[in-house]
Amino acid sequence: MAKRFIITFVTVLLFYSNIAFANLNVYFFYPDSPISNLSQLKKEVDTLFLNANFKINFQPFIRLSDFKEQIKKQNNAILLSPEWAMPTKGAGKILLNGFAHGKPTYDKVLIIKSTSNLTIEQLKGKTHAMTSMGDDVNLFNAAFNNKLTLNEINVIEVNKDVDAMFAVALTQVDSALVTELSLERVKNLNPRIIELIKVIAKSRPLSLPSIMSSMENGAKKEVKDFVEFMKNLKNRKQNPFLKLLKIDEWREVK
Repeated sequence: MAKRFIITFVTVLLFYSNIAFANLNVYFFYPDSPISNLSQLKKEVDTLFLNANFKINFQPFIRLSDFKEQIKKQNNAILLSPEWAMPTKGAGKILLNGFAHGKPTYDKVLIIKSTSNLTIEQLKGKTHAMTSMGDDVNLFNAAFNNKLTLNEINVIEVNKDVDAMFAVALTQVDSALVTELSLERVKNLNPRIIELIKVIAKSRPLSLPSIMSSMENGAKKEVKDFVEFMKNLKNRKQNPFLKLLKIDEWREVK
């Protein structure tokens, strides 16, 4: 299997000048975000934090393994990532769940060229384009109930879903894994590409990022203020975080 080394990232963009948090560590990991330029992401987020008087140590992660290791080393942090990315179950207390279109989950689909007759079982040994699933073999395998496993395909890693779609449409790879949301976006922007591909399988629902806390003690007021701020990020025009992460709202865990 080809080594996978590119990942997309996104983070929360905050801009609220009336709240000044203490030095909170905020760790981000989300492999299906639309943002692939990590340097740009870091620059924009740091600028927004600075302008909003946020004393936050923002740190996005490229690798799932690095994200988990950092949590183990520094367990007092705010975490923004899907729950499956936690090093152990319960490693982070969920404070808010992300929702998009009324759901806390999203789906991914397997696509092939429209003229191809390949089935999911016949993709074994074939070339496959995808953004990173966080180097999580179990997650990929479970997404399709082990009908196709990660070690059975040759992965060509791409920056964005649209790159994977083009690779299939141009017969550069045999198949690709993309989100349904990405398909809808491309359908509106470039319907010709959609005509050249087709869906052959749909994943089980995958969790959207949650806001979690791994803090065992201290900074309780700051965490509470952070959560309240995030809950109020509902105005799309003034919410670049919503624009980048594609989450409509954050809801409290009941």
